[in-house]
Amino acid sequence: MKNLKEKRGITLIALIVTIIVLLILAGVTISTLTGDNGLLTKAGEAKSQSEIAEEKDIISISAIQAQAENKQGNLEENNFNQALNQNSKDGNKASIIASDISGFTVKFESNRYYEVDKNGNINYIENVTGEKKLTIQCINSKNEVLGEYEYTIVSNSYSKLPPSVNKYEASEEIIQGEITANKTIQVLYYLICNDDTTLVFTGLDSSGNITENENSIVSYMVGDRSSKTSNALKDPSIKSTVIIPNSYRNKPITIIGSNAFAYMNLKYIVISDSVNVIESGACLACQLKTLTIGRGVNQILGTAFYSCQNLEKIIYNNDSTVIQSTAFYNCSSWKEIELNIDNKSFKVENNILYSYDWKTIIKVPQGIEGNIEIKDQVETIGKTAFYSCNKINTISMHNNIEKIESAAFAYCNVQSMNITDSIKTIESGAFTWCGMRELIIGQGVTQFAGNACYSCHNLEKVINNNNINFLTTSAFYDCPLWTKIETNNSNYKIENNILYSSDGKVLVRVPEGMKDTVEIINTVETIGDLAFYDCAQIKEVRIGEKINTIGSNAFSYCSQLKTIYIDSNNISKNINSNNSQGNLVNSADTIYIKNTVTEIGNYIRDNYQIFETDKEGYVKYVKK
Repeated sequence: MKNLKEKRGITLIALIVTIIVLLILAGVTISTLTGDNGLLTKAGEAKSQSEIAEEKDIISISAIQAQAENKQGNLEENNFNQALNQNSKDGNKASIIASDISGFTVKFESNRYYEVDKNGNINYIENVTGEKKLTIQCINSKNEVLGEYEYTIVSNSYSKLPPSVNKYEASEEIIQGEITANKTIQVLYYLICNDDTTLVFTGLDSSGNITENENSIVSYMVGDRSSKTSNALKDPSIKSTVIIPNSYRNKPITIIGSNAFAYMNLKYIVISDSVNVIESGACLACQLKTLTIGRGVNQILGTAFYSCQNLEKIIYNNDSTVIQSTAFYNCSSWKEIELNIDNKSFKVENNILYSYDWKTIIKVPQGIEGNIEIKDQVETIGKTAFYSCNKINTISMHNNIEKIESAAFAYCNVQSMNITDSIKTIESGAFTWCGMRELIIGQGVTQFAGNACYSCHNLEKVINNNNINFLTTSAFYDCPLWTKIETNNSNYKIENNILYSSDGKVLVRVPEGMKDTVEIINTVETIGDLAFYDCAQIKEVRIGEKINTIGSNAFSYCSQLKTIYIDSNNISKNINSNNSQGNLVNSADTIYIKNTVTEIGNYIRDNYQIFETDKEGYVKYVKK
């Protein structure tokens, strides 16, 4: 009996195990058939893909057929719709449910949708969410409706080329957004100004003067050269785009007058090849985004494009370097330069304009950001090349560069500037108002022009590796934070950030930013030309007993120098208002002369009086 029960128990367990195994196998089978990667799912997807491919073939054949029926080979809606109806099958007919400037939306009775562009390219729309109506109202800046267009959208987003409106240009290149229900949007359109119904033309005689005598007119100016802003537009209140024609009344248009488009809200300006001169203030603070400069422009004057802060792109068709003008100051969004394809004077790489042989950097747009690597072929950094480039982090100069022209880095905010050993010439104003904190002067410089670093208000350190002492020129005038000097040159030595000759006998240069009291080392015999030039924060200085010469303008513009100690007999007796020593005492209220000094010149006797000394070993003189 016991064995029989054991056998029955074993049989029951085997049965349960068998059932579990069968259930598992059934689950696996069902999953294989119906899961995301199941056979039934795959079969359904394959069927769907086959149907999509078939529908795309119908669209493609219909597009080719429709284009063949058009004389220009264009894909037009009527021909395309007829071809779709002929080529699609009963029960799954295709039709165009929406069309616009960019193409068509095709729907099959299978409820599948396709986008077809004007070239016949096909895109299946996967994320269909239902048909919604998008209405685009085209308006001008006076809120007048220029046209209204309706589109069928089948997903939750749209991206459309703007509708065409005669004599107007859309403010947006692409109209896009989200849509979950019927929706109406407004798009701003700019009036295209290109004739005398929209632009003001003024006659000019052979000398370029305004004339109303028809017989004297040889050319025309856009605008009237008045102080009135936007004087070139018949209706300055409306937002516009401007296309300057080449001629008016069969005479060339040669000048864009002052204030012609100043402060106007423009999308772009195209300056024709006939224009020679763009006068100062012509587009002052204009809101344009794109500027096309014609071939004929040879002068861009003064503030022509000053503070056009929305300007992003310049299309440069010119063969001269007129774009070097500072007229583009404060165009902080300008990042792109584009050339006409047949230009043989310039090349562009990474939106930087170079000469055709790559030897000169002509212009870097002010909105360029990040790090700039100058091409190896470059020999000259041209006039105003980096003018007002406030967003550049670093500029890498290689050892082929020989020349930095005037204003090349003016108002540029690069933190450190390394003048490589190959550079020989630095022209006047090359770094004027530059935001650099550190300047390294290489060994090869032979010309460092006056005012080269004028008003570099952030400059803190100068490293002079050159045999020539450029630090004593007026190149560094008005650099109030400059407090550090370094050198790798054996001709000089540095003590307490003051530059001396290597033997310590000549004080060469004190940085302008030095404050309060300056201690001169006791070996100094000569204070060199311009040594303390513009040290406007120094209040006290001591002239040691070995000093017998003070160079030209050594203490010029030391406006806060109020206290002077003179240990030198030679300096004490030779001070007068007409020599270099006179610069020493121009602003001094108090002079202490060491009691061992035996001779005092007439200048001190006439302009100062003796007071009881408050410094042991000195006689105190106070200005009368």
